Amino acid sequence: MDTQRRLAFEKKLQEVHQFPAEYPLTCVIPKEEEEEARRIVNSREEVVMSIRKKTSSKGRYISLTFVLKAQNSASVMMVYDDLSAVKKILFI
Repeated sequence: MDTQRRLAFEKKLQEVHQFPAEYPLTCVIPKEEEEEARRIVNSREEVVMSIRKKTSSKGRYISLTFVLKAQNSASVMMVYDDLSAVKKILFI
């Protein structure tokens, strides 16, 4: 994500959420990347309150929703940044 879009997104997070807050982060990834995505999110200091998983009809992709207890918008952005390392990730 380029710097201007990142700053705009972080500003929007601050406007919409009152931190600390529960923040649902949803992504779609190839099923073989699930372990890596879970490892990345669980390595962060934010508490993962729950994880929801849905598998695509052909079983090649999964949707993961991580509900985080985020302290501030910067911590949410750091999770997005870290997850960007996952191959073929799509944030929803």
